Amino acid sequence: MKKTYAILALSLKLFFLIKVQSLSNIILGIQSITESLPISSGAHVVLFSAFFGDVQLNILQKIMMNLIPLLAFICFFWKDCFNVLKNFLYIFFFQKKINKTSDEIVYLRSLIIATFAFGIFWLLSFIIPLSFLNILKKNSSIIAINSIVFGFLLLFIDRWKMLEQDGKITEKKAFFVGLTQIFALFMPGVSRMGVCITVLRFLGINRKESLKFSCLLAIPISLVSIAFDTLNLINYNEEIYFKFEPLIFILFSIFSFLILYALNKYIKNHSFFIFGLYRIILGGLILFLIK
Repeated sequence: MKKTYAILALSLKLFFLIKVQSLSNIILGIQSITESLPISSGAHVVLFSAFFGDVQLNILQKIMMNLIPLLAFICFFWKDCFNVLKNFLYIFFFQKKINKTSDEIVYLRSLIIATFAFGIFWLLSFIIPLSFLNILKKNSSIIAINSIVFGFLLLFIDRWKMLEQDGKITEKKAFFVGLTQIFALFMPGVSRMGVCITVLRFLGINRKESLKFSCLLAIPISLVSIAFDTLNLINYNEEIYFKFEPLIFILFSIFSFLILYALNKYIKNHSFFIFGLYRIILGGLILFLIK
């Protein structure tokens, strides 16, 4: 645990070395870094806005917001990413020679199925009026209530499944995990990472595997989001006031990686209780401030 606290202390030092020149950079840091934790980035933005006013990110900043945690996931789980990519290419070129029941192939299929299930609802989001989605995203009460409800679910389910740690990820479980991403997609304050870990714990998957699968699942989802925002950036004639600052990008990326490292170390001997409790307190604080 001492090493974990040392990592967190180093992360904070790196964070305070950053010369933040605008409130939007702070929002960028909050949203990108909290994506590595089972807490709601949206709830933190609402809390920040309660003190400093509403701050919007432009398209370029949204790309960075997804790119920073994406790099952290890839760097931290680089061996798993390499194996997934290797097996994917192996299936593509040598379909007749693979063992379709091997653990690695089942794991790859599970990731693909979960991504596909999420993609279905992501496409459906284009049918829903944008004005309705914006209302949901900006409703502080909804964000706070979701933070409390899903914080309680994470706390309760993780404690309830404390001794059930032998479950394996299967295609059926992965499909269910992908479907439940609808909560994070349409309900602000839920946390994509949080709901993914909560569902995996409910299905009997141990904490470390739940964290790893959640991060690996976030990679294709983040890539799609980055690609979509990049196309908007190319096609949309918006004047971008945000000047790209390599130091801020690098330090936020390092911070995100170290937070993920600390979380992985922490859950070896601890539960997600503290995160569930934190989400409940955060949601309650937001409700108190918006009265």
